Amino acid sequence: MNGKTVCGIICLVILLIVGAVLFGVSFGVVQTSEYGIVYDHNWQTIHPGYKTSGRYLVGLGKSFVTYPRTVNLVQLSTDPDAQGNELDCWSSDGVTIYIEISFYYALVPDKLVDLFFEYGDNWYAVVLRHSQAALRNAATSFSTSSYLQQRTTISQAFTDALNAMFQQKFLGGATVYDFQLRKISFDAAFDTVLTAKIAQLQAKNTTEILRTSTLIDKGTEKIKAIANNQIALINAQATAQGQVNVSIAKANLFNQTVTQYAVSYYDLFTTLSVTNTTEKLHLIYSTEISQMANAGNTVVGTQNVLVTI
Repeated sequence: MNGKTVCGIICLVILLIVGAVLFGVSFGVVQTSEYGIVYDHNWQTIHPGYKTSGRYLVGLGKSFVTYPRTVNLVQLSTDPDAQGNELDCWSSDGVTIYIEISFYYALVPDKLVDLFFEYGDNWYAVVLRHSQAALRNAATSFSTSSYLQQRTTISQAFTDALNAMFQQKFLGGATVYDFQLRKISFDAAFDTVLTAKIAQLQAKNTTEILRTSTLIDKGTEKIKAIANNQIALINAQATAQGQVNVSIAKANLFNQTVTQYAVSYYDLFTTLSVTNTTEKLHLIYSTEISQMANAGNTVVGTQNVLVTI
């Protein structure tokens, strides 16, 4: 093997090694939790579109600029791992309020190229800065008392303010998924006044509750008294009606008895052909005496009844 052949073999091996290395570095990887856009370092340009997780042949001098595919947390509080300090805001009536919040947002993949051209790799700092400004502006729309009574309304207003910020200041490149209004506090002096005011309101509410309870008790007693009077009246009416019914029954029975007596004597007089009034009276008298004697010779009483025969 001559020198030229050896030199050719060596050059070929070198080319194969260099080619393998260049081919290897021409690939780019996007992780499962990322989006990727291709950046061309040769021409300082961005390829249109985005890539999801996978291994791609992007070419020499090109690489992926990655963005988080999952939701991102922004926490503004006194916690050591928070992304920012608690917000010091003003209410609509000029009171300083300290608010601790956290929210989750997700990037819009179709806007990643625009975000890169606008903010480069500094997009997260832009999100943090504009979020704080938007929340402070929204805080001034509510009074101090609203922060104690309308937490749900304020949370929704803050969420709307963040979404509006993402549309106007962040090119529509993100959307809020969840917002939490974690803690609200005030200056120490205002806290003292507020505590006294709350205690006063609670005392007033307690007095009002006791007053209402007393009125309810009195109303209940009045209703019971009216009901008892109605029950007594109904019972009296029922008793009186019962006595009337008994009297009517007795009168009807007596009338039927007298009528039966008159019919019986009339039949007797007809049978015996008695027409003289004196004889009729004698016959009635003797019959009654005979019946009382048969009943035990005891006269219970005499009814003063005038019967026309």
